[in-house]
Amino acid sequence: MAEGVGEEKKKFSIWDLPDVPMGQLPPHLELQRSRVSCNKDAPIHTESIQYSGAYASMGTDNSSRLDRFSNNFRVEVVRLNEDDMEFDMIGTDAAIANSFSGILIAEPNEKNTIVFKLHVQCKRGSPRIKVKSDALKWLPNGSELVKETRNVASDSSSKPETYTYFGCSQETIPEFVKNPIIPKYPDIIIAKLGPGQEIELEAHAVKGIGKTHAKWSPVATAWYRMLPELYYWKISKMTLLKNSKANALLMCLI
Repeated sequence: MAEGVGEEKKKFSIWDLPDVPMGQLPPHLELQRSRVSCNKDAPIHTESIQYSGAYASMGTDNSSRLDRFSNNFRVEVVRLNEDDMEFDMIGTDAAIANSFSGILIAEPNEKNTIVFKLHVQCKRGSPRIKVKSDALKWLPNGSELVKETRNVASDSSSKPETYTYFGCSQETIPEFVKNPIIPKYPDIIIAKLGPGQEIELEAHAVKGIGKTHAKWSPVATAWYRMLPELYYWKISKMTLLKNSKANALLMCLI
């Protein structure tokens, strides 16, 4: 296509572009460095940039420093009750939050065994009964069930071997002297018995190490999630939505 007479041809030069401010990343790089973006198909920018000199050419120090972490990191407790705790860790990497959840699950190390006894009978001619957890009786001296032995030549005067034996009675432990061990929820239905049925059992509540199995961790359901933010792009500039519709959408995401 021919150019009009007298029109000056515009030439593009890279030197005409504005300089990137030193010590400040462009919006798209700052978004990749500090945010995990949720796209339609999958989240992106999930991996942290660990190299300290990744943005050295722009005058930005990407190294991990204790003083910077201390100034930016904070913990806000959202909910705290007897059963669970919810808190926000703000100003830290997702990998550190994941490490916290792993530590909470694996580190508590408390080995102890608590034995309960249950013996309930529904007599013939009686209506059906519900057996609840308040019928469990604490055995502070350990199991009362004797193990079967095939050694007929064993000393009959020795103490019979049970399934669980304690060196001392748990009633002598200071924590249990005035607070005997009972089920926390006394109305849990264990079974329903009809006329002529009977239950006799021992329940051994074993405490182990969380790193062996999550069932032995008091915080076995520890988990974390990202703190959501809503952004839109306008003329290559990232702006935070602050209107009422955006806040309503944000509450739905939370």
